[in-house]
Formats: sequence, structure tokens, C-alpha cells
Amino acid sequence: MYDPSDMDHVRQSTAGLPAPVPTHPLRAKLSWTLIRRLIRYSATSAVALGFSEATLLIIVATKLTGATVAAAIANLVGVVPSYLLSRYWIWPEADRRRTGLQVAQYWTISIISMLITSLATGFIAHHSPTRGSARVALVGLGFLAVNLVLWLAKYVAYQRVVFRRGEAARQPDAGLDAESLPELPELRDYVPPPVFSTNPPGVLSEGLPER
Repeated sequence: MYDPSDMDHVRQSTAGLPAPVPTHPLRAKLSWTLIRRLIRYSATSAVALGFSEATLLIIVATKLTGATVAAAIANLVGVVPSYLLSRYWIWPEADRRRTGLQVAQYWTISIISMLITSLATGFIAHHSPTRGSARVALVGLGFLAVNLVLWLAKYVAYQRVVFRRGEAARQPDAGLDAESLPELPELRDYVPPPVFSTNPPGVLSEGLPER
């Protein structure tokens, strides 16, 4: 049988515990969006870096140019797929009205990154104590290490400067307007049920007689 003293015991045992803090659905959505964006950014960077690394190794191994020029060419090869994937896959909500500015900013960041990686790769190749295949491997590892260092810095620049969201996407409840109601028909057609009072006629819910 139900004993009211049991509930009193539960209240006393949990009286000193902090109240649970509910997770706001918007905060959870933003967290998942950040994780998904980082995963896509990592995949895009891996694809672009793979193209660049393969190009660099081919040029250095065949001795077509020096290591500095080879690194510059390798970066240019990776920029095009990186921009397309960033624009349409990682940041699809970016403002479409500023595409020209986005391209200019993206290429500016890419050129700065290309200069850093090219100079650093040329420095590593020039001071490499080895020759042959060992030198090729050392130059390739140096090129990879420099790009990994620049990886996080470029993400911050892309997120805050290049692919900023449009005005509509900045609204916290932009996806919860009337246009999104067809996706939730049970809410669109919802009619609240009538409320019936259990008090006798002429008595308010507080127990006072009506005047």
C-alpha cells in the first residue's frame, strides 16, 4: 500500500542535492552543428591535403622544380576542391550575397598559407642532411607538419570571417517559423482540449463563491 511517509523520506534524502539543469534544445543543436562541421572540415582538409601531398611528392621525386616552387604548386592544387567543399558542404548557410568577397578572402588566406608552407618546406629541403628517397620523405613530412599547424588557424578564419552566416541564419528561431510547420503536422493541426471544472456550479477554482 502507498505510505505517505515514504515520499517524505525521499524528499528529505534529496533535499541537499542540486536541482537538475535542463539542456536547452538550441544549445544541443549548436553543439551537434559544431561537431558535424569539424568532422566535415577535417574530411575536406584531408582530401585537399592528399591532393597537395601527392603533387608535392611527384614534383620533388622527378626534380621538376625546387622544393619551394613544388610546395606552392601543391597548395594551388588543393585550394580548388577545398574551397568548393567548404562553401557548399561545410558552411552551406554562409551568406550567398557576398560570394565575390568570400572568394577574395579565401584566396588571401590560401596565399598566406601557401607562402608559409612553401618557405618552410624550402627551408627543410635546403637544410636536409639526407639525399634520395630519405630527403623526399623528410620534405613530405615537413610539408605535412606545417599544414597541420595551420589547420586550426584557417578554420577560425573561415568560421568568423569568410563563411559568415546571413542575417536570416543568425536568428535563433529561424527554423521554427510558420513555414516549417508542414514538417510537424501534428502541431499545425493541434487543437487544445476543453477544460472542465470539477467544482460545483457557482464556485470558483479557489473555492470562493461567484458574485
